[in-house]
Amino acid sequence: MPQYSVADRQGAQEKICKNRDDFRNTIVKLNEKSDNIIPDPIIAKIRWARGFDFTITDLPGIIAIDDKGNGKVGDLTRKITKTYIDKENVIIVCVIPAHTDETVSEAYRLVK
Repeated sequence: MPQYSVADRQGAQEKICKNRDDFRNTIVKLNEKSDNIIPDPIIAKIRWARGFDFTITDLPGIIAIDDKGNGKVGDLTRKITKTYIDKENVIIVCVIPAHTDETVSEAYRLVK
């Protein structure tokens, strides 16, 4: 049985979750606390007694402009993404909507 934990954006408090639903709900609640893009990640960890551990870093999507008309958000989201994809020993999972051509996805171009 895996053990799930989530650390807050500053990594100061790590919550051990009771089960997968508690794990998911904890991540959702952390994301709801801010309507701004914050460069500090939410660190989600999954540990198994037999096997290897995962640390998952969920990054914000790369967007060109926010709902308030702020165009600087695109530079910020690109910078955050580059910080993490340039690290060694990283497996990148780039999620793109099925109806989107990957060649027009900024995230896909960065990880390619």
